[in-house]
Amino acid sequence: MVSAGLYESRSEAIRDATRRLIESKRLLLEPYRYYRLRVEDAIKSSGKEPEEPDKVIEELREIREELWRRGKNYFEG
Repeated sequence: MVSAGLYESRSEAIRDATRRLIESKRLLLEPYRYYRLRVEDAIKSSGKEPEEPDKVIEELREIREELWRRGKNYFEG
């Protein structure tokens, strides 16, 4: 990756890989907390009337499950 010009040095590539690994592990270990923070940020930046993050998360979960069922039925049917 250094010789391809993506990084200036091996240590820079290793640091970046380490950061990405830590972030991915953190997301795997704390998915709900991360998801909730993202929903809270989206609610704040939307400029709309504030909603309860847990309510929004549950609605998103229901929508995702319905879309998954529809997709599954489409490909199986």
